[in-house]
Amino acid sequence: MARPELGTKRICPSCSARFYDLEKRPIECPKCHFTFEPEA
Repeated sequence: MARPELGTKRICPSCSARFYDLEKRPIECPKCHFTFEPEA
């Protein structure tokens, strides 16, 4: 079961790493530190 406190599962557009966004904005990849806004 998904844990809602982790936020949404994302895929980094720069390095393709999978991670949870922790409901933070802007979203930052923990692997390559690429920062992006989610698409609408």
